Amino acid sequence: MPPHRSSFARAGAPAIATAFVLVVGMAMAGCAGSSGRSSDDSSSGTGASPAPTGAKLSTWSAKPKAAIDSFSWALSGEPSTFDWTKDNSSHSGRVLPNVVERLFFKDPDGGRSPGLAVKLRTPSPRTIDVKLRRHVRFHDGSAMTARDVVASLDRSRAKGSVWSYALRSIDDVTARGPYRVRISLSRPDSLVGSYLSTAAGTVESASFLKKAGDKYGSAPQYLDGTGAFTMTRWTRGTEIDLRRAPNYWGTPALARHVQMKIIEDSETRDQALASGEIDGSSAVGSGSAPEIKSPGGHMYYGAGTSTWSVALFNSHGVLGDPRVRRALSLAINRAGLVAAASNGTAVPAGDFAAPGLWPRGSDRLPPLRKDTAKATKLIDAAGAQGKKLVLSYSAQSSTVTPMATAVRAAGQSIGLNIQLKEVSTAVTNAFVSDPKSRRGTDLSLAMIGSQSGDPLEVYREFTPGGFLNFAGYSNAKLNALVKSAARSESGAKRIAALKKARGILLHDMPWIPLISSPVAVYFGKRVTGGPTNAAGTQNFPWAKYVGGR
Repeated sequence: MPPHRSSFARAGAPAIATAFVLVVGMAMAGCAGSSGRSSDDSSSGTGASPAPTGAKLSTWSAKPKAAIDSFSWALSGEPSTFDWTKDNSSHSGRVLPNVVERLFFKDPDGGRSPGLAVKLRTPSPRTIDVKLRRHVRFHDGSAMTARDVVASLDRSRAKGSVWSYALRSIDDVTARGPYRVRISLSRPDSLVGSYLSTAAGTVESASFLKKAGDKYGSAPQYLDGTGAFTMTRWTRGTEIDLRRAPNYWGTPALARHVQMKIIEDSETRDQALASGEIDGSSAVGSGSAPEIKSPGGHMYYGAGTSTWSVALFNSHGVLGDPRVRRALSLAINRAGLVAAASNGTAVPAGDFAAPGLWPRGSDRLPPLRKDTAKATKLIDAAGAQGKKLVLSYSAQSSTVTPMATAVRAAGQSIGLNIQLKEVSTAVTNAFVSDPKSRRGTDLSLAMIGSQSGDPLEVYREFTPGGFLNFAGYSNAKLNALVKSAARSESGAKRIAALKKARGILLHDMPWIPLISSPVAVYFGKRVTGGPTNAAGTQNFPWAKYVGGR
């Protein structure tokens, strides 16, 4: 499957690593080297999108003033395992980078920071050379070398790994000395370099992996890693304990001990934060965030990387006509959705890719507009008046039902007969991989985002073979633009190709974007210092930066 996360209106299930992401657990929970940062309280704005409820979007919380003995952090759930090739959920993403590190880190400020690797070169479109950091040791005392990186990347791309789809263009990984690794590709694919900043780029000791076998990641004794913390205890359903690593290669963590409390119920979690029982959390529902009030505490909002959309399951009949898809998009009141589905914290979508995925300084599109009159004309021209469509969803959060209701109302306002069908989470879970489960359903609701922090990851899903291209949508111009953008990681030509691809998708509407939500991160009166956006709380060793106020 691809390493993006995409979530079909379901809660608590681990997300799969796909090139873009059916953002499931994180979505339903409400979110969904060195790194420079601002030292003021509001931090540096990303400029990615309008901030919710008048608050300013930030990338970091206020700079800490002191080290701290310990702090507690609320999680909305736990992974099935800490084996990065078997679980790519947001629950794992909030913990694992602090213990088992990656080759690079997706920097909260928007770039790629050195991690266990210090340099990446692309001497040719099909070759990636990685230079490793020297003098790094695993927690068991053994030195990290290219052998460990080769073993880890081979594991990430192996059949059965949740990352195998994302890394499918890798032909071979070889050591070229003790501190150099070469990645050979079957075709140009700029996303591979980006994936090295995600869990796909995780590095574990080759000898430890062999010794742990199938038990790897199932308990603290089956994890090694090079991170600023070691995992000392995992009491399933209750708590995960981290302790500062004594011989960490980088700047030591400010806290000696981190208690990660597993609190699945959102109301209980919010109450624990408001009372001061828990020091902080990045598993705060953006809709409930305004309700958390605690003396001395601070709620931050950061750019998210996911967008709620209407997913299309087939291109037969009425949905095969792009005029019908455009009409449904034009009929949706996205401003109303922001109020009803997110307590006013989201922003109306203007793109399939969330604003936080675009490079700093890129122009952002305005929200998709509502035009019922134009939509009705399109429906009439397509001969779709009165046509029936079924939208299946699982009402597991306060976000989903208002969206389903709004889509039905939009369809009815232009003459489409959209019927809602509430199904179990088991059914929506199956939507991702089982075509039979999608029979009798035309539409659903899904949150789509990017692990790599690159809009290409989202747009590529709508080309032939895209994991989420359920309806078999294809546009030759889009396919060519996606291939062009995949040839390099940066540059004006790449940005131009991505913008043209975006325009084609917004015209054809293979899915229908609805709203994009920010990330809400809460720091209580005792602590501060960590990042406050999606990149910083998911694919980054955030815990070592948290200290005392």
